[in-house]
Amino acid sequence: MNEDEIKLKLLANTPVYVEGIGNFQLPTIKRVIGMSENLYHMHLSRILFSKSQLESTSEDISDYSDMDVLASLMLHDPSFRETMFDALRTFFDSEPMLFENGLIYFDELSENAILTQEKWDLIKKMIRIGNFIPEESKEEEYQAGNERARKFMEEQKKRKAMLEKLKKKEQKINLHSILSAVSWRTDGIKKILRLTIYQLYDGYYRLGLVDSYQQTMTGIYTGNIDGSKIKLPDINWANVIKIK
Repeated sequence: MNEDEIKLKLLANTPVYVEGIGNFQLPTIKRVIGMSENLYHMHLSRILFSKSQLESTSEDISDYSDMDVLASLMLHDPSFRETMFDALRTFFDSEPMLFENGLIYFDELSENAILTQEKWDLIKKMIRIGNFIPEESKEEEYQAGNERARKFMEEQKKRKAMLEKLKKKEQKINLHSILSAVSWRTDGIKKILRLTIYQLYDGYYRLGLVDSYQQTMTGIYTGNIDGSKIKLPDINWANVIKIK
């Protein structure tokens, strides 16, 4: 399923069927508030799991895929397993189960019901699109035998973690502020609460494009902006929203 098809289904709040797994659907804003925004973000983080999230990625797992590491954690870490199951239940109408080798399957065990790498990639793609989460940039991989390179990467990860903490402290926009902003521009908070996260974010960013267009056109009419330097197709508020 391509990105455009996913976006259309998410905008219409139509369930997306993942073969053998079940129907994927984003929760409404009201449901997210009920579970708490922090818990919802934890669910997102769990489904978007990669071995790079581990506090210290030891060299002995460098040759294993994210799916291999996931299976090991599901098998040996009960806390991780339960949080992963809770996350999957948030988005699917089927019940996740654990197979004896650490793999996840849904409802009744069959080859088609197992969470494969391909299906997991699709789910992560829908989670990213549905929550306007940009793709992670792939860091350059170094051979484990290069100690200097390994130490450099560890330092980079520490700096990245520190920057993330600073960003959180300086956060100016959150779910509450977006809800407030959109509700005052539309028919009120009650209707907004029935939207999904994707519908809310899409509306928020779309309103931003509308505001930008109107400000630009006002600037042109008042002579504060040189209209000859503006390409009207570039400021069309129906342009595809891109999150960087």
